[in-house]
Amino acid sequence: ASALKLMGPGVKNSLPDFVALLKSGNQKSALAGASALGYCAPAVPQAFSILTNCLTDSRPGVRDAAMYGIGFCLKMEPPFDANRFAEPALPLLVANLKDKGDYVRSDAAAELAKYTQHQCSRGQPVPADLLLAPLIETLHDNYSYARQHALYALDCSCFTDKLKPWIPEIQKLLNDPDNSVRQTTTNLLKRLNAPVD
Repeated sequence: ASALKLMGPGVKNSLPDFVALLKSGNQKSALAGASALGYCAPAVPQAFSILTNCLTDSRPGVRDAAMYGIGFCLKMEPPFDANRFAEPALPLLVANLKDKGDYVRSDAAAELAKYTQHQCSRGQPVPADLLLAPLIETLHDNYSYARQHALYALDCSCFTDKLKPWIPEIQKLLNDPDNSVRQTTTNLLKRLNAPVD
């Protein structure tokens, strides 16, 4: 799959096979199909449209695999610009932060974390107005992986000033039952120069 982005538009003929894998109902096959679509999206934009459309599929396994494929696009290295893919995907990922499936919510937060970290590391903007409130809300999710990935997404220099009013909410997670959430919270609060006691 890693060679697909180098194959150019000719890979378009393989899209139906990748979609069949994505919608196969088998987790391993679905992830393989989503990965292939994600890798070839820079050369064949239709592949990215397929992934974004699958973010609203009624089957949680398809939604989750589609997020996995989109993750490749949201953290593309130059010369591919993640912003080219982000605009249609971000609102759908934000919507999936409220999905009924625990792992769907968690993976939506994970992909948003990859995106924010990628953007911040390259000095590129992050749409805080779109992302901040839903990510803060996810800090109260009953699934610890969703909380943890939301913290990862918020741990971005682009959010620093806007997170200041939310420090008391973030500090509540210092008592979280999940040790990994507590550790991630501690790291974020230290970056914000906020008390961790």
